[in-house]
Amino acid sequence: MRVLTDIAYCGQFITERKMDLFLPEKNETGGCILFIHGGGWVGGRKESWHAVAQHYAEQGYTCAAISYRLAPRHRFPAQIEDVRRAMSYLKENAAQYSFSADSIVTFGSSAGGYLAIMLALMLPEDELGDTEGLTIRDTRPSAVVAYCPVTDLRMKRQFILDFMGGPREEMPERYRMADPFERVCEVKTPFLIVQGDADETTTLAQSQAFCDEVLRHGGIAELVVLPKVKHGFGYGTQTEAQQVAMRHVTAFLQNRVTSHA
Repeated sequence: MRVLTDIAYCGQFITERKMDLFLPEKNETGGCILFIHGGGWVGGRKESWHAVAQHYAEQGYTCAAISYRLAPRHRFPAQIEDVRRAMSYLKENAAQYSFSADSIVTFGSSAGGYLAIMLALMLPEDELGDTEGLTIRDTRPSAVVAYCPVTDLRMKRQFILDFMGGPREEMPERYRMADPFERVCEVKTPFLIVQGDADETTTLAQSQAFCDEVLRHGGIAELVVLPKVKHGFGYGTQTEAQQVAMRHVTAFLQNRVTSHA
């Protein structure tokens, strides 16, 4: 395996827009996994995903872990812009890194889970996150894995105010653009949501509601519930919760990525 660190995936804001790549000796799956860290959009590091990325690179997937601009210095939609640019970079360079541009899975936790989901909910013509230099406008992944994702922006949390730049009452249109529930209609990307039932930051009820909304519109959404597991469980490969989650992820990837490679 080769590991390439701190690759600038965009020519602007290059100190914040970095990517670490984990390249298997041979990518027999045809797939790529784009890891997006959480931290309430105000913190977190791409390195937190390294152990998981290394695990899946050893299973034959090209893996990328990215950083992006953080709030409150950079507010919505900066983070959307960044993940779209990262996805565009991967699609442009798929042949160089030995995977199929049509087999990129987004994998995020918490706020990173939100970004992983949002990439799947934006059509190519969507202007959200479309900045000058976005060379590939279709930045939808082939599938999404989200651990304890933020799906409900109605929560009374300071990190949401920092991300959005104020309360919903003062900027309803901005919140509408950012709301995953407003974008679920007719989405075809399959989702795997892994959620702890002891999570008090993003609750099981919120993840269940998102999956129900996807299913209501004819989409595919699987929900795995981890008993007695709290928020932010997924950064690693050693705990029981991490290993159970990864077994479900591995099966999901085999069904949604490898079989189509």
